[in-house]
Amino acid sequence: MNNYVPVPSAILIANMYAERIAIDRIESYIESTRNWINNLVLDLDTLNYSRLLEDKWIKHHEKQLNQYE
Repeated sequence: MNNYVPVPSAILIANMYAERIAIDRIESYIESTRNWINNLVLDLDTLNYSRLLEDKWIKHHEKQLNQYE
């Protein structure tokens, strides 16, 4: 799928290189970061946005009701 890493992870990777961490550990981190971001993107693509909005609406109204008690 996508072959990029998030910016915060890229900063960590640069620091890992600067600290001379073992290459195999850095490559393992890069691979796990890519897998994580790809899974996150896939989850967001399949997410039911109407349910997300409904849950947010319910939470907001529960908060308002608790505020008036």
